[in-house]
Amino acid sequence: MQKKTLSFPSPELLTQRPPFPRKVMIQTTSRCNSGCVFCPYREVRKEFPQGEMEEDLFQSILDELSRYKEVERVIPYLMNEPLCDKRIISWIYRIKERLPWVQVHILTNGINLHSRLRKELLNSPLDWVGISIHAIRADTYRRFTGREDFPEILRRITLFVQEAMEKRGEDFVMINITRVPGFLTEEEKEEAILYWKNLGVKRIEYYPAPVSRAGNITWLSRIRHTRIKGCRSIWRNEMIHILYHGEVVLCCMDWRREMVMGNVRENSLKDIWNSPRYMEVESWIRGEGNPPPDFLCFRCEEAEE
Repeated sequence: MQKKTLSFPSPELLTQRPPFPRKVMIQTTSRCNSGCVFCPYREVRKEFPQGEMEEDLFQSILDELSRYKEVERVIPYLMNEPLCDKRIISWIYRIKERLPWVQVHILTNGINLHSRLRKELLNSPLDWVGISIHAIRADTYRRFTGREDFPEILRRITLFVQEAMEKRGEDFVMINITRVPGFLTEEEKEEAILYWKNLGVKRIEYYPAPVSRAGNITWLSRIRHTRIKGCRSIWRNEMIHILYHGEVVLCCMDWRREMVMGNVRENSLKDIWNSPRYMEVESWIRGEGNPPPDFLCFRCEEAEE
């Protein structure tokens, strides 16, 4: 596909970040099969079109990435449930075939881990998988997701973990637990952690509270900075985020597509990453210039004052 040519910023603006992103998140589908109360998807899915990435776009992204050996991770997951994409296994293989040196991993809610997909994931070249499961009791899970099938979901995840420990080792699975106010009690949190430890899971990430995703979860208390001087988010200066239709957004907090940096159907990732638009926003994050009063980062818990 033909790309436009963008003008590049002055060299002094290119400090503190690599000339090409080292980590790449790709939203192969925008869909999810759950309704977690601490996720913006419940509202955003009604406000914006949803869809799947077209194959030619995915291939174009991989073709460009393959020219940059400094790329370290390609993550086919962004603001979605990656196992809702029936092509996810083939996508994983294609990433590894085109960029055999990169690390590939996903974060899933585990709902779709039926026997066939469990086997396919374990046999795939995926480096590791994170599973977000924020309860260990059916009633708690139902209240914050709206789903009634927790016993079956837990069974699927448990079997996957057991099979992964045997086939791929203890580093292959990470369990992610977030304590949601009014839902997960301290007692159940400890019960959940013990459950996964007893299955041999070593990588357990626990978060004492969810973040508001830059104010995109409307019922959570909101942060309002008047100015910022940086960002604590991991990989901020190294990661680029590509939505299913090609738009590049600032980060994984931008659920409502407020900070669109470009579109890979129109420009290369390198041109977008180094564009005047990106450099201006980077300067705002560093506390320079005059960002608009509704700047996304003013509402984010990861921003540094």
